[in-house]
Amino acid sequence: MQETENAIELTLEAPGMNSEDFDIRVDGQILSISGKRSYANERKDGYYHITERAYGSFQRSIPLPCDVNEEQAKATYKRGVLEVSLPKAVEVQPRRITIAGS
Repeated sequence: MQETENAIELTLEAPGMNSEDFDIRVDGQILSISGKRSYANERKDGYYHITERAYGSFQRSIPLPCDVNEEQAKATYKRGVLEVSLPKAVEVQPRRITIAGS
């Protein structure tokens, strides 16, 4: 997880999943990501000597360093990598204060 001036950015490696396998939620200052991976490769020809299956579920609850605008949150999943972008709430973002001239 990385904090930039305007957002919190999270990158999570989760190969072998589809985007609909994830559940991403923001509750206050907690980001929760859960998912379920299932894989079954079944063929009917020949005799099996080795077969591998990967499955299971996971959940991560990550405390956020500041309030975020969950309405504008975005997530993408590409090539086994989930990326979540959470814009900081307006009141948290830094702003420049100008000095009034005399």
